[in-house]
Amino acid sequence: MFLVTVTNDLGTVASDPAALRVVLAPPLITQHPTSVVITDDEDVSFSVVATSVLPLTYQWHRDGVPVASATQPTLTLRPTDGDIGAVYSVVVTNTIGSITSANASISRIGRPVIIRHPASLTCYEGDQADFHVEAVPFDPVRVLSYQWKRDGVLIPGATGIRLTLTEVALGADQDQLSVVVSDGPAFRESNAATLYVRPRPVDRRPATVGDPTNQTVDPGESAVFNVSVDGAQPIAIQWYRNDLPIAGATSASYRTPPVLDADYGTQFHVAVSNAYGSATSTAARISATPVIVGRSTIPAADYQFITISPVLGEAFSFAVLAKGARPMSYRWYRGGVLVPGSSAESHAVPSAALTDDGVVWSVTVSNRAGEATTTMPIVRVFSQPPVIDSEPQDLATMLGRDATFAVSARGHVRVPLSHQWYRDGQPMLGQTGSRLVLAGVTAADVAAAFSVVVANRFGSVTSRTARLTLDEPLRITRQPRPVTASVGAPAVFAVVTNQPNGVAYHWRKNGQGISRSPYTSPSHTIEEVTP
Repeated sequence: MFLVTVTNDLGTVASDPAALRVVLAPPLITQHPTSVVITDDEDVSFSVVATSVLPLTYQWHRDGVPVASATQPTLTLRPTDGDIGAVYSVVVTNTIGSITSANASISRIGRPVIIRHPASLTCYEGDQADFHVEAVPFDPVRVLSYQWKRDGVLIPGATGIRLTLTEVALGADQDQLSVVVSDGPAFRESNAATLYVRPRPVDRRPATVGDPTNQTVDPGESAVFNVSVDGAQPIAIQWYRNDLPIAGATSASYRTPPVLDADYGTQFHVAVSNAYGSATSTAARISATPVIVGRSTIPAADYQFITISPVLGEAFSFAVLAKGARPMSYRWYRGGVLVPGSSAESHAVPSAALTDDGVVWSVTVSNRAGEATTTMPIVRVFSQPPVIDSEPQDLATMLGRDATFAVSARGHVRVPLSHQWYRDGQPMLGQTGSRLVLAGVTAADVAAAFSVVVANRFGSVTSRTARLTLDEPLRITRQPRPVTASVGAPAVFAVVTNQPNGVAYHWRKNGQGISRSPYTSPSHTIEEVTP
């Protein structure tokens, strides 16, 4: 006998008992034989899994005809051409009855076709070696995948139609490269290609050099010139400043000392030479960095997208972020009009007024290389009352329990909000927070109306009216029903209550608690019924 005790915050109630009647049944197949796909001559096995409290016998069939001596749960055979497409099944029997499995069959698929195998190649040590394969799937709808091997060992990450080996060493000479091509169900391995690696001949190329590029830097910073050098090693390198050699500047990169005003316009070039020739680059110059400006706000917390929101009467500030050659000069503009005396990196307004709302500020920064202008965030002066985002909601409870109403409102981070809760239009003493807790609800509370006024120094807003209602006590609306099930089959007992949420279900069998209880689901399932 099975029964359930149902519990939630509103109470506890026990169901009527329900009986489980177990009956003997024919076998039950829990795993049917499955069809098999092969690519070559190979053994094939079909298997069945069946349950019963009684002894079982098995008989396999091929196209409906019994297979001689095939009386085990597994049938193994080496298929012939005549077996391809044949239908296999098995009849499982006990003293109560029998059951026939689902059909399974054998099918054969073709393997991918390699059109062009990887070709052997010869390269010098340190060179790059490329191998390539071309293949098509047996079935056009299949997608090919690739895995390359080196001397029969898988090469990690080599899974494309091309294999590229970089900086080949002499030790790789005579390596055998092949690739396994798969189209999902089947695969084929290519012929092996041989890699021949030869020693590199002596390099006799003359020295060559690329040209350095002009550098733009601020005073006090260093300029860095770089060139590309090629040719047979060793190569001698020498940098020049205004055609005079620079001591110690003998690499492909040269960093100047900190730049002075006199260094602007200076020319730098480089000469290279080896045993087979020499070359000289063109000259590059140093120039001053022009002004590049960005923008920021003070305080940074006020920066939201493209606006700044000071509170009416508060100070607000702007600052500019500028890069370039020093010294720099600054000119601030309010609504396109120059602000007298505004010559610093930042500008402060001591008190935000309503006339500042919507004004666009800008700043122009200049140095010896030019000037640049950027706009500041648009000013939006805050002078608004609060806005309620989440209203107090009606609540369902029971007499004697606590109930909590809540409100969520927003204004400006630097303008405090105040709250006052009301009951039937009258202010409630001490209830000045965003939450109202009613301890021990009474019948008078259920008849009352509750609201809250949220205010700041610019105005106030009143919430909707919220009320209390009484919850219905917990009760069972549909009892568990008796179940009849065969041995090995599942059995399910279920109960229905008038409170579908927040309920715990404690199931019992013959008066004993079931280890998996309590459930959050109103049903108890026996996966396999036993005698």
